[in-house]
Amino acid sequence: MRYDNIFLHNVEELIPCEGGFAMSRLPAHLRAILKQRDAGQVALHSSGVELRFRIRSGEARITLHLQDTTEGLPAQILYGSFQGGWTMSAKAIGREPTELRIVLPEQRGLLRQIAKEQRMPFNPDVIRVLLPYGVCILDDVQGDLEPPQPEDLPSRTLLSYGSSITHGSLSLGSLQCYAARIARGLGYDGINLGLAGNCHLEPEIAEYIVARKNWNAATMEMGINMLDFDESQFEKRVYDFVDILSRDPRPIFVTDILGFNGDQKLAPRFRSIVAEACKGKLDHISALSLLNDPSMISADLVHPALEGHEQIAARWLERIRGSVL
Repeated sequence: MRYDNIFLHNVEELIPCEGGFAMSRLPAHLRAILKQRDAGQVALHSSGVELRFRIRSGEARITLHLQDTTEGLPAQILYGSFQGGWTMSAKAIGREPTELRIVLPEQRGLLRQIAKEQRMPFNPDVIRVLLPYGVCILDDVQGDLEPPQPEDLPSRTLLSYGSSITHGSLSLGSLQCYAARIARGLGYDGINLGLAGNCHLEPEIAEYIVARKNWNAATMEMGINMLDFDESQFEKRVYDFVDILSRDPRPIFVTDILGFNGDQKLAPRFRSIVAEACKGKLDHISALSLLNDPSMISADLVHPALEGHEQIAARWLERIRGSVL
C-alpha cells in the first residue's frame, strides 16, 4: 500500500486513530471474523510490516508510536538487504511519538556493488524500517522521499500464515522468525500473516489467501491454537481449509503442531489429521521433524526460542527450496 511518498509493505488497510494510523495486515471484513478476545487487534500487530522508501535528498523523518505499551521496542533499519550500521541499525519506539531520523549510508556505491555481485534481492538504495511486535501507529512522514520501484525489490514473494509462532512472537525481531528466515533463504520477499491466539483456519482466510495475486509460494502452520477444539470440528476446519488452498496452482507448504514441553494429549491426533488432509493436495511436512527439542523452546513452553526459529527455517527451507527454485 502506498502512503504519501512511501510504501507500506504487508499493509492492507490504514485505520485512523489518535495521532495517526494503525496499519492492518488484514482487511476489515476478515478482522471481524476472528473469534478470540481482542482478535481484531492481532491483525494490527506490526511485526512483518515495513516502511519502504528511497531518499532523494537530505534525510527521512518518520514519526511512530506504540499503542497500549510503555515499553520501548526496536524498529530495525535496513538498506536493502544490509542491516543498518552503527547508529542506524535500530531505533526504540515507545508510547510517546518517536521521530526516526534516517540518512543514507556513506558507502552507497560499494553497497550497490556488493549487492550486485552477491545477487542480493533488495536494492541497498531502498530503506526498510521493520516495525516491532505490537500495534505501531504511523504518525508522520517527512522528507524528500519516493517509494521503491519493482526492480528494487525481490521478484518473488513467500506468504506465511500461522499462529504467533509464525508471526515471530519471542523471536526478538521480525527478521529472526522462521518465516522471514525462509523467505530470505529463498531470495524472496515475505508477507507475514501470523495471527497470535487465532489461526483457526477460517475458510474466509483461505479464500482471501488464494485470491491474493502478490505471492509465489506459501507456508501454512496449522493447529496449535486449536487444541481446545473437539476433534470433529478441527478435522472439518482442516479439510475445508486444505480443499480451498489446493485449488491454487502455486506451491503451498504445510506443517502442523510443533513439539513443545507439556505436549497435550490431542496433539498427536491433530497432527495426523493435518497430514491426512494434505495427501495428494499440498506438500506436508511433520512439525516434529522441524522442531521437537524442548531446549529450543522459550520459558513459556510453547514459542520457539531463537535457536528454534533457526532450526525450523533451516529444515523447512531444505524441503521448500527444491520445489520452488
